[in-house]
Amino acid sequence: MKLRKPPYFSLGSAMNLNVRRVRPVLFLTISILILYVLNTIRRLDEYDGFIIKRPNSYRTVKYLTGRSTREKVKMIHIWTDGFEDLNLVNGHLLECSSRCNATNNTNLLMDSDAVLFHLADIWIPNGERGTKRTIPFPNISNPNQVWIIHISDPPVCLLGDVNIFGKIFNWTMSYRSDSTIFNPYGRYMKVDDESDNVRKGYDKRNIYLEKVKFIVGTLRNRTDPVESYLLTNEMSKYIDIEMLGTCHSSRLCGTGWGNLNKDCDENFKKYRFYLAFESIECKDYITEYWMALHREQIPIVNWKRMDTLNGYVPNSYINVYDFSSVKALAEYITLVNRNESLYNSFFEWKKNFTIDLTGRSAWCDLCEKLHSMDKHYESQSVDLKEYIDSDVCPAATVSKLFKPVSKLSKQDKFPLR
Repeated sequence: MKLRKPPYFSLGSAMNLNVRRVRPVLFLTISILILYVLNTIRRLDEYDGFIIKRPNSYRTVKYLTGRSTREKVKMIHIWTDGFEDLNLVNGHLLECSSRCNATNNTNLLMDSDAVLFHLADIWIPNGERGTKRTIPFPNISNPNQVWIIHISDPPVCLLGDVNIFGKIFNWTMSYRSDSTIFNPYGRYMKVDDESDNVRKGYDKRNIYLEKVKFIVGTLRNRTDPVESYLLTNEMSKYIDIEMLGTCHSSRLCGTGWGNLNKDCDENFKKYRFYLAFESIECKDYITEYWMALHREQIPIVNWKRMDTLNGYVPNSYINVYDFSSVKALAEYITLVNRNESLYNSFFEWKKNFTIDLTGRSAWCDLCEKLHSMDKHYESQSVDLKEYIDSDVCPAATVSKLFKPVSKLSKQDKFPLR
């Protein structure tokens, strides 16, 4: 029997066979890579490839009509760390009529409708005053994206040189009423649907009788540029004032804005009046006043320029500059303290209004404005240096900001006129 010769099988033929087998896989892989590159090029072309090497460029919003619908959830990217608790912000946004969501996921940066930067957190930690050193900024910007600068401190407290930013920001969000998004430390709002319940609840109370102490004040910083300590010293000649805080014998409730923790609240609520003196005189900068309203106290304020302030509740405060002398001021405070009906009249606003210290309204305003961009084309940018310079902080405030209280003469008198 004739044996069959086995087929010749060389290394070359084996390699040809392997190539034929993997060719479909190679073709598919190359196709996917080509599609990925083409899609990346398309996206960069769509975003116009606005590269930001340094934060000193000029950018405008170019949002096209009809690009998205109102039903879309607008995404707000919070770029700076330590500004707001993300869960808290999203909690506020859930209560808004428009749909928005906050994130800090950098993978979603290019798809975000807005990027928010907190000015105080932009500078390198422990940087010197006037520094130009900032945290890294996004490397690329979507021109259909709004860049928002959030400012929570008055100009005299700013650390770095804002000249370096040019016009890269589109909107402002701050305590100033002339900002794009008004975000005051407190806000009062009319209660519509629940007004009857609010009125009935207030009518059953006597706030005057709920208080057992007279006046309390705090001085938490050793800088006092408006020299409110002089006014406090003068007032102390006529009425008893209990001062708390790290600059006094007691450290109770002496740190941080607001004294919002439970123990502090319970202690402060016992007083009928609160010295709600602002340490800086700047446009719409109102902070301590809101804490007094929150604790249902009459705030005694040092508002020298009422024309530069907006958003406070009418007939809810005593302004030291409404009096010809400190003695006249002290006499009126004493009168209110002794007159139950007069004292309670400072809380008539509670029948129809409520206050919000959470900032929820501002986040809803921001969300609503992002959705309103679907209706029309907007193109704008903010000159941050010009915006900050437009404030009304007196020069004296700036020069005295870093002057310690201990070096100021306690023999000086505080002029009300």
